[in-house]
Amino acid sequence: MRDTATTGRLLALAAAAALGGTTPFARLAYDAGTTPKTLLAVRFIVAILVFGVALRLLGRPLWPTRSDVPAFIAAGLALSGLTIGYLLSIAYIPVGLAALLLYTFPLLVAAATPFIDGVRLTGAQWLAFLLAFVGLAGALGPDLGALDPRGVALALMAACSMATLLFLVRHLTRRHDPLTVLFNGNLMGLLFMSLLLVTEGPVISDTTFGLSMLTVAALLYLAGIGLSFLAVKAGGPAETAMFLNLEPVMAILLAMLLLGERLTALQATGVFLVVLAIYLAGRKQRAL
Repeated sequence: MRDTATTGRLLALAAAAALGGTTPFARLAYDAGTTPKTLLAVRFIVAILVFGVALRLLGRPLWPTRSDVPAFIAAGLALSGLTIGYLLSIAYIPVGLAALLLYTFPLLVAAATPFIDGVRLTGAQWLAFLLAFVGLAGALGPDLGALDPRGVALALMAACSMATLLFLVRHLTRRHDPLTVLFNGNLMGLLFMSLLLVTEGPVISDTTFGLSMLTVAALLYLAGIGLSFLAVKAGGPAETAMFLNLEPVMAILLAMLLLGERLTALQATGVFLVVLAIYLAGRKQRAL
């Protein structure tokens, strides 16, 4: 069990690093001419192709059993709500505020875990979740003066979708191959994104640099979402949610390297608090 927990944490850390890397590379792709909706559609397409081919090569089923179709649909809706809600929220509120609201999902997971998984979090773990949220507030530096209700609602929808997705992934990966869950979830995400692209056609950069940044952002998403699903299967939703707090921290650090952004004292303090929170989260959970 200790080996499984360690594996889950390492997978979650790798997932956070990969997903955090998508933000600066996505920004570079946007600056080169690719629209956000196009990037999301490309990410879904790449994921569907890769996971579909992997399932065929491994001789595993593409589709869920009939009894699990509702859960698969719910997981697809949650994945769509996460990506689309977060994407649209930044049209109304600053990115930092949107990211902060999105990362309320570890607190939602912590609150729901005793009722869904029958696991009671220790006082140290509750402190870790709250500390991580405070740290993210400092690291992201949200502009609280720009509170457009539409953006706040969309970001919170993304947070609820992420929390729901983690529990659904835990349930589905007990009965199905994680690749099957990933394939179907991204397929449904592409269907929703296609509806959004009806009113705004896809726009892709025509430069080599822009295409390269789009490719890197898509591949990092592919690695990040795959690793996060495996982390949930190995370590559980609460553990994975805690370690995924490192995603925006990784984004900030990479933005310093790739985009020339500077880390303020407040952001540095926030990063420290997140790392401290993850250390505290390593405490044992005790079963009810």
